[in-house]
Amino acid sequence: MDQTHIHLLITHLPIFGSILGGLVLAYGLWVKSNHTKIASYILLIISAMGAGISYLTGEEAEETVERLQGVSESIIKQHEDFALYALIGLGITGFFSLISMYLTAINSLLTERQR
Repeated sequence: MDQTHIHLLITHLPIFGSILGGLVLAYGLWVKSNHTKIASYILLIISAMGAGISYLTGEEAEETVERLQGVSESIIKQHEDFALYALIGLGITGFFSLISMYLTAINSLLTERQR
């Protein structure tokens, strides 16, 4: 399996993972469940890592696909630009999810200790 296959396999993880992570986070905030919020942060961190892997394997996928008939160089460039925006956005989301997970875990431990 080369980087093109990895790119094609993992490219949808950040998209659907971030949507699922956002929905789980909204539910966790609604029911005020620290465990659910932590689960959503883990989903968002995994999505951010998937975006990184997808972006890093994109160059090899580009080399493979640009030789195919009917593939436009401008479409590939546009895809690459959008991928960079997604990488930056999910990287920021993953970073803040990591911090939020830590703070939620600390808050949960302090709440348990006070009981």
